[in-house]
Amino acid sequence: LYWAQSSGTTSLDQVSSAKFDGSDPKILISGNDKFINLQTIAIDAANNTIYVGDGNNTGNTGISRLNADGSYKDNIKAGIDAVSINGMQVAGGKLYWVQASSSISTENKLCSSDLNGQNVVTLASGNSATTFANPQTLYVDLANNIVYVGDGVNAGNTGISRFNATTGAYIDKIVTPTGAVSGLQVAGNKLYWVQTSNTASDDKLCVSDLNGQNVVTLASGNSATTFINPQSLYVDVNSNSIYVGDAASANSTGISHFTITGTYVKVIAAGSSIISYNAIYGASITTLPVTLVDLTVKVQTNAVELNWQTSYEQNNKGFEIYRRGDGGEFTRVGEISGKGNSAVAINYTFRDKNPLDGNNYYRLVQIDNDGKPTNLGERVTTFQLVDKDIKVSPNPTSDIATLTFPIATYETLELMDLNGKVLYRQYLDRSVSSVDLSLAKYAVGSYLVKLSGNGVQKLNKLIKK
Repeated sequence: LYWAQSSGTTSLDQVSSAKFDGSDPKILISGNDKFINLQTIAIDAANNTIYVGDGNNTGNTGISRLNADGSYKDNIKAGIDAVSINGMQVAGGKLYWVQASSSISTENKLCSSDLNGQNVVTLASGNSATTFANPQTLYVDLANNIVYVGDGVNAGNTGISRFNATTGAYIDKIVTPTGAVSGLQVAGNKLYWVQTSNTASDDKLCVSDLNGQNVVTLASGNSATTFINPQSLYVDVNSNSIYVGDAASANSTGISHFTITGTYVKVIAAGSSIISYNAIYGASITTLPVTLVDLTVKVQTNAVELNWQTSYEQNNKGFEIYRRGDGGEFTRVGEISGKGNSAVAINYTFRDKNPLDGNNYYRLVQIDNDGKPTNLGERVTTFQLVDKDIKVSPNPTSDIATLTFPIATYETLELMDLNGKVLYRQYLDRSVSSVDLSLAKYAVGSYLVKLSGNGVQKLNKLIKK
């Protein structure tokens, strides 16, 4: 179970999660860094992404995306100070939302976009009898190509209305409650909602047919075993459960669990006079043991360097680095220890001192404390061991190798082992274009010859047989 809560206390503005019985509660992200007045969330389980919608406040951040562990990903819709994102849902590869404003009437909208926030479409605009006046919530029923929108307290409150999910065309108004509709969901071929009002008897959890007929009040508010000012709900027909989130008040019941028929079960998250539970969502999403921010490969003088950064680590034993050439199999070339558990940015570097000539494909694998591997990605770069400007003959050699190169170019010759250790250095006369290099005193194996000058460095591989 995931939920969004807001408060006048910065540290209590949070996205949190728990198991459906309330156990294992976790704060995924908090504070006024990435949102100001959190109003809603949507879960994209297929892409391990959490969308958060900010409320009406100076500096509000609009719509942002989080990774499954709660780490910040990006902002996909800029905030407008007087506009609140009140309801969101991912459906059919699109993001749908309703937004409301008390001071900018043209910003009362039902919208959709791609999952990255691009290609925004305004499906319907408010402030009319056939749309809405202060939209608070929505539910997208793609099976029937319908979007349900619940309106807020306003002189022109339209209750619950239906719109075409493709075109946004108004279909009809199906429910006219006496309060604000603050949470909606279609489940088990029924429409469920919570409504809230200054009149205690109008605080309700209700269900109806999808056309709004046969309304049944499942639970009424203003008691310790229901709710005081319900703001959100989530219906799980598979477990015959309904979860209702209450608003901040002296007698708030927090998040409560009801049966599908409206019988109170227990509290899932404690109520508070300063916390409002504005959105609840049930989903199963995979939290990776680490959140990888970046992974790059860079060619150095005699090596390839891999750099990566994590923003979150959980039970992270470390990383293994694998490499292959064109058409080859991946083999492990190194490993680096992880930090175990961390919620701050950590930078890692690995140097491959023996890259292959040509294309080098690298794979970064994370290892849990229990030994479980997770492939974090692959990168490729080209490393040139043989430079066409430098000719080495004979190669392989048992003793003397002659290096031929352009005149007046290089000033220094260095013989190195494959780890980059300099074994021999010779300064060159700029008037020469060749030099003999003896390997007589060195062991059989592979070496690197580096020529430097005029800000240029060239490498060649030399083999002693």
